[in-house]
Amino acid sequence: MGTNFYVRTPPSCGGKCETHCHGEEIHLGKSSAGWAFTFRAYPDPAYAPEMVTWEVKDFEAWHRLLTLGAVFDEYGKPWTAEELLVKIEGKRGGHSELYGDAFYDDAGNAFYPGEFS
Repeated sequence: MGTNFYVRTPPSCGGKCETHCHGEEIHLGKSSAGWAFTFRAYPDPAYAPEMVTWEVKDFEAWHRLLTLGAVFDEYGKPWTAEELLVKIEGKRGGHSELYGDAFYDDAGNAFYPGEFS
């Protein structure tokens, strides 16, 4: 079993309306027991969430996602960016296996460019 992490962006209208404007939930990746963290890649901004306007194919580009809003897990628990980074660092050296279109960045971080749960 694992836990997915997301960043929730603020509403594009600044929160002035309730019915037709909302923020995005951008998938950051997944933490699973015994495994290294799997990062969500967004290699083509044309197919990424609206707020992701750059290619996300390595840790440096992925790290920028943390600046877009509030970090939380799939259960709704809020996390600070620092807490998530500590968790990720603690999982380095865990099992890592590529599948499908997954790839490693130059630092050895596993990225997957599609939806995963």
